Amino acid sequence: MRGVPGTSVHLTIQRAGQVHEYDLVRKEQVFVTSRILPSGIGYISLSAYNQTASQQMKQGLESLLQQKPVGLIWDLRNNEGGDMQAAQEILSYFIKDGLLFTAQLTGNRTIEFQAKGGAIAGDIPLVVLIDKTTYSAAETSAAAIADTGRGTTIGATTFGKGVIQSTMSLPNDTMLQMTIAKWLSPKGTWSQGKGVSPQIEASNDPATNTDEILEKAVEFLLAKK
Repeated sequence: MRGVPGTSVHLTIQRAGQVHEYDLVRKEQVFVTSRILPSGIGYISLSAYNQTASQQMKQGLESLLQQKPVGLIWDLRNNEGGDMQAAQEILSYFIKDGLLFTAQLTGNRTIEFQAKGGAIAGDIPLVVLIDKTTYSAAETSAAAIADTGRGTTIGATTFGKGVIQSTMSLPNDTMLQMTIAKWLSPKGTWSQGKGVSPQIEASNDPATNTDEILEKAVEFLLAKK
């Protein structure tokens, strides 16, 4: 169903013995949302890692920073992960230099992902929100922020996917998914099966409509002013 935004796609779907026809118009997927909170703190969320998300993240950060926020909250909850190159690109918006993470391949071969330079949000006070819906490359990012001391992670322990995978097409419309490496944080920690723990724990109360994790982050940043 992928294609150029603005073009249409016709779907024929069979469900419970009935056939349904749908005509849809493709739209560009939005991976980033941002806004200035009433506290004067900038908020930006990222839902996946790919090249489109990387560009949207850059644009969102630049727009926020023009409004002179007193701090920045980067929300990595409900993030499905994705491309490691995109993770390197996005982390480089926040971290000026140094090691971001390492991919360890078979035979103890390693690839180090370094900050690419030109950080656009390299100095502003930063909090990263995480929980069990923070997955894969998003966990990589949270660990990098914490290990480098660039910011503070707040929330709950992440999902715990510490491997890098690749897919290969096979005959008869099948596909093989392979684990090709595991990623390590700047300090060499592997999160597979255990996740990345927050530096400050917080949780949301399901009985309320309040985002208590977000409120904890706002309180933390305002206390640092």
